[in-house]
Amino acid sequence: MSNDSFLVLVLGDGNFSFSLAVARALFDPHSAPSAVVAARAYLCVPDAVPAASVRILATSFDSRDQLLRKYLEFKDIERALLKFAANVKLLHQVNAWELASTFVPSDSDSVSSVPPADRWTCGQRPDGTVGFDTVAWNHPHLGTEDFRLHRFLMAHFFSSVSSVLRRGDSSVVVSLVSGQETRWDLVAQAFRAKLILSSCVPFQEKDWPGYVVKRNMHGKSFKNEATKKRMADDMKSFAYKFVLGNGSSVAALESTTVVTGKLVSPAPHVQDSVPIPKYKLPRNIEAQDSSTCNNVKSLPKSKQELNAFPIPDPAVCGYCQKSFSSARAYKQHVLQIHILKERGPDWKPNAPRVFPCRGWLPNSSNPDDESDGSVQSKSCGKSFASEDARFQHEVIKHSQLHSGEAVPGFDAKTADALIAELHISPSDDALEDAAVVDPGDASQQVQAAVKSIEPFLAITDEPTQDEDYYPCEICGQAVARREWGMGLHLETLKPIVGLDMRCPNTAGHADKRERLFIERRALWQHYMFCRLKTVT
Repeated sequence: MSNDSFLVLVLGDGNFSFSLAVARALFDPHSAPSAVVAARAYLCVPDAVPAASVRILATSFDSRDQLLRKYLEFKDIERALLKFAANVKLLHQVNAWELASTFVPSDSDSVSSVPPADRWTCGQRPDGTVGFDTVAWNHPHLGTEDFRLHRFLMAHFFSSVSSVLRRGDSSVVVSLVSGQETRWDLVAQAFRAKLILSSCVPFQEKDWPGYVVKRNMHGKSFKNEATKKRMADDMKSFAYKFVLGNGSSVAALESTTVVTGKLVSPAPHVQDSVPIPKYKLPRNIEAQDSSTCNNVKSLPKSKQELNAFPIPDPAVCGYCQKSFSSARAYKQHVLQIHILKERGPDWKPNAPRVFPCRGWLPNSSNPDDESDGSVQSKSCGKSFASEDARFQHEVIKHSQLHSGEAVPGFDAKTADALIAELHISPSDDALEDAAVVDPGDASQQVQAAVKSIEPFLAITDEPTQDEDYYPCEICGQAVARREWGMGLHLETLKPIVGLDMRCPNTAGHADKRERLFIERRALWQHYMFCRLKTVT
């Protein structure tokens, strides 16, 4: 590997058809000039770098055996890529949010025996350090339509990828179907890792002959005609390119607003002609004009606006100037008090606290219930400005589970149940796929995922207090203060793990519909209130 080599990491390439299209464009002497231009532009290869100096590590989340079962075309693609073995290396079972443990420096025992000429296959520079010039991930997806999980996934991915980028002019490219970038809060998640948006360009599959966006679960196209009919648009894709910000560029971007059609504020390589979803990047409240902070007209008026609104630092409510110790508390306050107005339109932050905590009666569904003659549980001495605030406090802090009752845990899905839930059938999309997936093979593909959750199904030390959780420092999701807490959190960020957290009190819901959760803390808080509707 020469000093001017350009090292590329392609993540989650499934059947490797994208890597093959790129390899043909860059390394086949007979490739069309337009294909060469498209490949170099997408991978951010400078004009001064010859194609022969580009090295590509193409990876999959699945093992090679899984790929052979899932994608009938993989064997031929793998064979075709052998022609470009000097420039392309395939790696399997690479997790996009665990890159630092996959690609390690040359002083590590795992790569000490690798010849210097082959160290690029370990993601290393000539000096033995790890550093990719470009990392690309096309159409990431967990196999479940949950925008919150994908926000957490993107946060962990950007944190992970920032640790393996070459310092300097390195890039991260993420392609998504239109709309996902907004629901997943892509720009804000990248900014957590000091990665700033530099450009947004259309991603055209026709530019990559042979490449088809496939579903991770069963290897079929998710841009098939049946899916398009259910979508509001024609499922166009865009590639979002990010760069590592230095101190000055990050400071400049902290007050940048991205609006449809252009990026308002100087930033490198932004193409104003490309539509960019509406974003507001995080910005420090101290750098804002105080009149803007106090201007109610500029504050979020809906839950959707709140989710896209930057969290001030420190977390001070722009409506009432109340301070909070966490982003979660800040957002909950703004939503409940100022958007939904659950405490009424005349709520004041400094209203007299005239409703003292009453504690809670054992085995009771109401703190006012004294019918059984029990002595009321000890009050904590706190007072509240409204009856509703007091009741919520008493439920969370003082109510107790009845004998034999427990906070709901996980329901484990079997492989067959997962397949049924994902609507995998031999006839589905048959017109668009070269082969029909055998349900038996699909079942084998998810066995490993089902097995991976088994350690979390026998949990007995359930958290039952707010203090039993802490926010993940990377994505902000609530993590249980238990030995298994972080492991469980990370498990949910793997494709199709078969974990279900649901409230068992469907009969008590006003609409009689199930309530599903992605955080144990959220399920616990919901259940502590919901269960009171059925306690007799």
